[in-house]
Amino acid sequence: MTRQAIKALKLAIQANGMAAKSYKLLAQEERDQKAKSVLRDMILTEEMNSVLIRILKRRD
Repeated sequence: MTRQAIKALKLAIQANGMAAKSYKLLAQEERDQKAKSVLRDMILTEEMNSVLIRILKRRD
C-alpha cells in the first residue's frame, strides 16, 4: 500500500469516528424515527471503521 493510501484510510477512520459521535449525540436528543435511522447509520459507520482498521492491520 502506498503512503497516500494509508493516510487516506486513517483519515477515513477518523471521519467515521466523528460521524458516529455526532450520530450518538443526535440520537440522545431526538427520540423518534429519525433517531432510529441515525442509530442504524452509526452502526454502519462503526462497521466501516472495523473494515478499514482490518485493512490497515493486514498491511503491517
